[in-house]
Amino acid sequence: MGFFAKIKAALAARKAAEDMQGLPRGWRTWKFWATALPSVVALVGALKGVIPPDAYTIITSILNSFYNLARGFDKQESDQNPNVMTTTELWTTIGLQVSSALVQMQHGGIDNAWISATSAAIGSFLASRKMAAQTVIVPPPPKEDSSGEDDRSAA
Repeated sequence: MGFFAKIKAALAARKAAEDMQGLPRGWRTWKFWATALPSVVALVGALKGVIPPDAYTIITSILNSFYNLARGFDKQESDQNPNVMTTTELWTTIGLQVSSALVQMQHGGIDNAWISATSAAIGSFLASRKMAAQTVIVPPPPKEDSSGEDDRSAA
């Protein structure tokens, strides 16, 4: 078996394992890309001076908060609760807040807008972790006997 065939087989096995788990990795979801692409565009705009630094900070914090909460809801509906250090929520929060801080420092330093926006993003991250830990379990409906009567009528 050639090198590329081995890689293809490994990727197919990984895809099958993810399908069995029922929850795709964060970077494979539309939510991740709906956060990442506008954030990159806003970063370029902020570095070029088209977007004010405070607006960039607010935009990225809102996008990051929506992503964190959406992933928290996704994980709440599955039985998967991965290690916090491997989640895309953590790394997008860190990446977006560091890029926001760099933009702020390029334009005079970190200010109150950055502090409040970062606090909101961290709060949404913590909320998503709390939601991921609370798996929703729906109990099955009560069983009826074959005669169509409820179990309570026998007592």
